[in-house]
Amino acid sequence: AVHLRRGDRCGRDLDAVGKVRCGPAAGLPFMNLCAELRGKGGGLYVATDEEDRSFLDALKDGGCFVRQDLGIDFVAEAEAANDEMGGSWRSVHPQALEFVTEMIILRHAEEFYTMDHISSTLRSIGKYREHHGLSEPRVFGDETTKSASSGNGTQTEEKSMSPVYVPIYPGKEKVVNVLDDAFRPTLRDVNATLYLKGYVEQYEAWVSDMHGHGEPSIVTLGPTAHFAVWTDGRHKVNASAWTGESTRIEYLSSHMYVAPKEQNEWESEIELDGDYAAFHSWWAIAYGHVLDIHLSQVAFIKSKVRDDCRFLFFDDTNSILKGVLSAVDRPFYDRVTWLKPGQVAHINGNLTIGTHRSPLKMCCPGMVPRWGANSYLLSWLNSLTHISPEVNRTIIYANRVFPQAQHGRLMDPDHNQDVISLIRTSMAKHGRKEQLVIYDGTKTNGDGLSVKMTFREQFELFRSASAVIGIHGTGLSNMVWMDYTSHDRPIIIEITVGPHTYKEAKYNGNRYRNYFQNYWGLPMNYNHLVFAPNSTFSNVFIDLHVLRETLDEVLSKG
Repeated sequence: AVHLRRGDRCGRDLDAVGKVRCGPAAGLPFMNLCAELRGKGGGLYVATDEEDRSFLDALKDGGCFVRQDLGIDFVAEAEAANDEMGGSWRSVHPQALEFVTEMIILRHAEEFYTMDHISSTLRSIGKYREHHGLSEPRVFGDETTKSASSGNGTQTEEKSMSPVYVPIYPGKEKVVNVLDDAFRPTLRDVNATLYLKGYVEQYEAWVSDMHGHGEPSIVTLGPTAHFAVWTDGRHKVNASAWTGESTRIEYLSSHMYVAPKEQNEWESEIELDGDYAAFHSWWAIAYGHVLDIHLSQVAFIKSKVRDDCRFLFFDDTNSILKGVLSAVDRPFYDRVTWLKPGQVAHINGNLTIGTHRSPLKMCCPGMVPRWGANSYLLSWLNSLTHISPEVNRTIIYANRVFPQAQHGRLMDPDHNQDVISLIRTSMAKHGRKEQLVIYDGTKTNGDGLSVKMTFREQFELFRSASAVIGIHGTGLSNMVWMDYTSHDRPIIIEITVGPHTYKEAKYNGNRYRNYFQNYWGLPMNYNHLVFAPNSTFSNVFIDLHVLRETLDEVLSKG
């Protein structure tokens, strides 16, 4: 969209109101872009206060979209709103509706231009767009730049054209029935049959939204291209993938992909020869999210390129993905070039991106990425050949108590000991030969000190597990490392929010949230054991009778 102020400002004192473009529509610098975008099935919307019919018709004939194309009768809408509110005061005005509608368009457009200076109104739009991970407002048209000093030592001004930024959209994602999967979760609660219908509806809705568009789309740029990740590894991680120079830049417009920054805003640039594939996603600094989101997308993009293709991945402040790949797949790791925030890779070759055009809608629209690549994740996991000897097999209880864990969903300490005792008793009852490991992400070193486990140690530990039990959290995300080639499906008992009404409002807003939805399609024997109704952030309780019955069922089959 472009914000074009014309109309009654033309002819006023321009020093008072700023530079305003007057003249025929054909002379406006965005007319070629209107025609090009419309030809690609997109469009450029012109938000303008111009009421000259011939001028608006010229915009429309050139391929631009204007307010009249919205098909909204603002007078009728205002009247209807006033009638609905009743009373004699007609507070809704048609022009106010027009203004609000166009502000919404400018806030949410893929790319947003203004013709001249950025006004206070446009600054507020810019802040909104920045908060929601969209590109910043750009001035469209001529820019005044300083040239080199003239012969008499003074500087002269010359005109240079700002580059035109043209979005490239991913192809249409194929729709697949991801719910056609044999591996379904089991709800574990004393009243499970009462809640089963709502439980199934909830997780099917989540899975359809998270995975229901099938695999990501592939976009290839070249024969030269650029790639950069601009922001840190938290929830808003914007990147750019683009081709072109100076006057015209074509860039990928998709979830968390925006138009590139100006060169003077780059931290550094590296030049790379050959073909590359790139990926980035949110919360790169969080180990759990690297496991439950990043790995599937990384496995997908790896499967779509030749063996001689190299990779561009984001090296966050904690180097999580870097450390994980180095620990579990060194040949893959050796093909990666790691980029810091703001570092631009100039690629003399093709650049392949895997992306979803539509982000997850059910939670935090526009923020949470999609999954939809777990079949590729499974193939990659099964290629990691480390298998623990039978004598070293384990059952893992992920211990989530203070102070090892500090972000809520903490098991009551005394109750936690009851849970561990019950697991030991059940293992003995069913003749299980595995070792019970109480996992909290640490180990005791040779000096008797508690130290963090390395990524490799966590991988090998969970690869050895026939069962993993514990409260939803980062530690439990390690279930992804279990051995899915085994004859017996890996057993998961995840303790998390259920159907009850809890004192904690956040629990009630995250009903049935669990890792099974993230890892949908992996061959797990998954069991969802719910928090008891008296659970709080700092003291989680479960029904020990339900846990005993669940353990009897799943451990008796090994």
